[in-house]
Amino acid sequence: MGNNVSSRYENAKKTGSLQLSNLKLSKFPEDVRKLTNLRALDLSSNSIQHLDPWIGAFPGLRSLNVSGNKLACLPTEVSRLTKLESLNASNNRMLSLTSSHSVVNFGSLRHLRTVDISKNNLTEFPVEFCSKDIPLDLLDLSKNNISLVPDCASLLQVIELNLNENQISAISEKLAKCPRLKVLRLAHNRLRLEDIPMGILEDSNISLFSIEGNPLSMKALQELPAYAKYMERYTATKRKAIP
Repeated sequence: MGNNVSSRYENAKKTGSLQLSNLKLSKFPEDVRKLTNLRALDLSSNSIQHLDPWIGAFPGLRSLNVSGNKLACLPTEVSRLTKLESLNASNNRMLSLTSSHSVVNFGSLRHLRTVDISKNNLTEFPVEFCSKDIPLDLLDLSKNNISLVPDCASLLQVIELNLNENQISAISEKLAKCPRLKVLRLAHNRLRLEDIPMGILEDSNISLFSIEGNPLSMKALQELPAYAKYMERYTATKRKAIP
């Protein structure tokens, strides 16, 4: 390891946090495997194309940042990071989260709360998160190429779902059944007024619905009877936020 990496390595022994961003790394230094006490690992803004299987060798890891690399998928061994709370894999080259030789079981990550997979090349909604066993605060899928929100999205256990800046032209009506979903962001997609499931407005727990930048009339949307139901939830949430 170079002097710069060596000093960060020594510091991580004391703090449990290793910061290796912006070092032009094409792979992770092997000596870091010895840092089994790591709680936070930042590999962002490098040129890493693959995460080696030993990424699962940090049982206490709570935060993993691999954003801004050249990853095509996540290795199966991420499933072993059972203490993980935050995963940032934004700005990579992923067409999907899995491959023929790599499948991450997100259901094993019981402490996971925030997942950022924005700015990738996903063309399909990642069904890996459609499970009652994965309660998330935030799932960020913005700035991908997703065209459809499927029926299985009803199984999501997420508070905020960000799908801004995709290619979405169809949403399953079952999305309204997500019990924990409070914030739904669908700005700058390809949704027409007739593509919006009325259940999202009328019969859901969603209290913040972002839909601007789509080929629809906001005035026409706001004139729908179902929109009044949404505004009741929106207003009630705003009132609660006022101290």
